[in-house]
Amino acid sequence: MDRLTPGQIVLSLAGHDSGKLYVVLRREGACFLLADGRNRKLQNPKKKNGKHLERRSDSPLAEAIGGGVVTDKMIRNTLAACRGEMTGGGNSIGKR
Repeated sequence: MDRLTPGQIVLSLAGHDSGKLYVVLRREGACFLLADGRNRKLQNPKKKNGKHLERRSDSPLAEAIGGGVVTDKMIRNTLAACRGEMTGGGNSIGKR
């Protein structure tokens, strides 16, 4: 999984969290530190083996992560937008 870089959105393929989306924060050996901004925040990232991850897309967070200015809210919003693109859903603003 050498192609994963900080800021990319990945899908967990194995474990109790399979099917969940995360943002890659950094690499530690063969593992990656991941956050979703809700259950796994920046202060307590998830450590996951790279072979259990599938790259989904790049995110605009790469520069923020590199600069250390990313927040949990930014991660939540980015993942929510990615989920909407994957399911074909749109913005629910104005819908009743």
